[in-house]
Amino acid sequence: MSDLSHEQEGLYKRVATIIEAARTQVARTVNSAMVHAHWLIGREIVEVQQCEQARAGYGEQLVRTLASRLTKHYGRGFSYSSVKRMKQFYLTFPRGSAITIADNEKGSTLLSLLGDDKKGPTLPSLAAGEAPARFPALLSWSHYLVLLRVPDDRARAFYEIEAARESWSVRELERQIAALLFERLARSA
Repeated sequence: MSDLSHEQEGLYKRVATIIEAARTQVARTVNSAMVHAHWLIGREIVEVQQCEQARAGYGEQLVRTLASRLTKHYGRGFSYSSVKRMKQFYLTFPRGSAITIADNEKGSTLLSLLGDDKKGPTLPSLAAGEAPARFPALLSWSHYLVLLRVPDDRARAFYEIEAARESWSVRELERQIAALLFERLARSA
């Protein structure tokens, strides 16, 4: 009887591992899809606003009207401030994530961001007709909302790369930004 119980326990643990792995994958897929959707929404708003730039105040009203309609149809998550953040997301990351670093740069993120050549991370080009910019599944929309508050492009790229590489939670990312990790490392480099 104890062998059967031991086998059942082993079976349970293996099945539980499969379920947890699937749930993690689903969560990452959903997060990734939402990050991409928010970037695409931002791009659509910016493109429409640029086409209509001659009309004063058009952009503000466009965002308000869009947010109102989206909220009615899709519920919360599409408030005026949320839609404005989607627009800001696109404007801040117009070519996508900084995490498309070439293999030879992977071990030297800080050096590539601070080096004399000021090369920084390689960003994907987003020519007309190309697929939308990529963002890593490791970082959620909440991560990007935190990154939007970092004004310096190099610091933002550094925090994005490190958050993904070190699997930082949103809270850890906020802590590292508040502790001025990039600035401290830049001074010592």
